[in-house]
Amino acid sequence: MKKLPRKKISTAVCTTLLACLTAFIPLALATSVIDQAEQSVVRVINIDQQGNRSTISGVGSGVVIDRAGSILTNEHVIARADKVYVQWKTSGGEVRDDEAELVAQDPQKDLALLRVRRIDTPIVSIATGVLAKGQTVFAIGFPGAADLPGGTVEDINQRFVEATVTQGIVSRLLIRDLPENPRWPLVQHSAVTSGGSSGGALIDGCGNLVGVSVAGAIEETSKGDVVKVQGFSYAIQASAVFRFAKNNGADPKEVRVGCETEPSSAQSVSADGATQSRLSPTIVAFLVGAIAVLGAAIAVIVRGRERRVPPSQPTKSTARMQWEIEGYTSTNEPVRFLVIADRHTEARPLIIGRDASCGAVIADVTVSRNHAKLFVARGELWCADLGSSNGTKVNERSCGTTVIRVPRSGVLTLGRVSLRVRGSDLGSTT
Repeated sequence: MKKLPRKKISTAVCTTLLACLTAFIPLALATSVIDQAEQSVVRVINIDQQGNRSTISGVGSGVVIDRAGSILTNEHVIARADKVYVQWKTSGGEVRDDEAELVAQDPQKDLALLRVRRIDTPIVSIATGVLAKGQTVFAIGFPGAADLPGGTVEDINQRFVEATVTQGIVSRLLIRDLPENPRWPLVQHSAVTSGGSSGGALIDGCGNLVGVSVAGAIEETSKGDVVKVQGFSYAIQASAVFRFAKNNGADPKEVRVGCETEPSSAQSVSADGATQSRLSPTIVAFLVGAIAVLGAAIAVIVRGRERRVPPSQPTKSTARMQWEIEGYTSTNEPVRFLVIADRHTEARPLIIGRDASCGAVIADVTVSRNHAKLFVARGELWCADLGSSNGTKVNERSCGTTVIRVPRSGVLTLGRVSLRVRGSDLGSTT
């Protein structure tokens, strides 16, 4: 049998390991993120009190958002309930339930806030940054035959206290004007949901809450009828969810920077305030070992090829860049503008503000008349605050009046307006 040269063997080992890691890491990380977020999703049970007998008149889902036991759900899940119970599974697999206090409800936004002070689940952070079309999302909730109404809390088979997870992508962000829900900020997505999913979590690849499910998608016909539509679902946008929770006394954790990697190995916050790793020891050990072997194989290949690599040549052309900046105001009005190299220079920056004379006008009360400026220099985008009242941040870093660099992918925040930044090449110039 013909033997392969040692360098070819090293290349083959490196290629095989890289392929295995490429396939395994996203799966491992996605599974750990989902497992962690799933513990923050609970079943919500609507109780009808008839004399001495309590029966289930409706069910749905909810999301635990702070250490005081605040739980977000849909208003229609708890509407007209005599009592509301919450049921959850501990990390050890034990099923618990407790009566919930109704803190607030808003029929127009279809949101309600409950509180169960003795709940012992982790909490989920709320990502108020801008979602992107095509971004991966996961819907977590409690649909299924076990949720059929008519029994009592004790009648629900505890083996079915297991959340369902479906995966999809963001189709679009929109504001709907329906008869009972004017100015309703929604995320349209392709993750499958059904009745019991109402009030459940829509999370991104980092495990952050990006919406609260309102089950199946709906549409208004030309006659004014509201009908269900197959193939996609809606969730209430996280920015509206966060404001509702804060305005009604909850203390949710806000994440303004979007999920840049899908999925991420970021940490989450438990109900007692401790951070928890989303990777199991087995996965960590595997990744460490595989990366070590991969690194050794790459080192062998690099040493063998170092003498054959020609010196780098200066480039004869430079790429022209543009930055697309888009998002929503605090009242969910769309914002979009471009910063283009050669057009917006340090001498002629793009001024952003509320005043009509600005190059990029943002009609938001938290944005100053002349709030900040953006310009391109040395192939990079730069930002500086212009003495605004509510400040400017780049990926949570405050600008002040000092010029700082804006990365090609990140979040620019002016007052309470978060805008996603995306840099791209327009082509090359000689």
